[in-house]
Amino acid sequence: MKTIQRCWAHLLREAKWHTEEYKGQAELLYKALCRMFKKINGITSGTIQEVRMRTYNKCIRDMKSWINVCKAYRELRKFAAKIENGIEHWFTCILHPEIEPTNNKAERALRESVIQRKISSLWNEKGVRIKETIMSVLATWNLRGLNTFSMLRQILSS
Repeated sequence: MKTIQRCWAHLLREAKWHTEEYKGQAELLYKALCRMFKKINGITSGTIQEVRMRTYNKCIRDMKSWINVCKAYRELRKFAAKIENGIEHWFTCILHPEIEPTNNKAERALRESVIQRKISSLWNEKGVRIKETIMSVLATWNLRGLNTFSMLRQILSS
């Protein structure tokens, strides 16, 4: 199974939108998600495995409870389904504290490339896809502290 972490920044942003749009139960959901996010951020690489597992299991139970509550409200059903699909991926960062609960670092790494794409009209769809793929690979290597030249040489020679 792949190690996937779904982005809490996006989840909280969407939950907040529901709060502003629908009030009531959506507000309670948003506050509960904020508490969960705070709990998740309290887990570090120094947290013992037993505590991480207990926290993971509690978060899964709490999230399932909130999903069931949301399903009772027509305006929150689609959001509940989004949370429910891949529920275990919201809490990967608890079991693997080296993984961030948000993908902000990855988004910041690609930001310059996205801005260039938006202001340039010189790229066709295929060219944009190729450039984005290359920029993503380069940004990933950079985040991992790998030497770009060495990695390119290794990839091209294999």
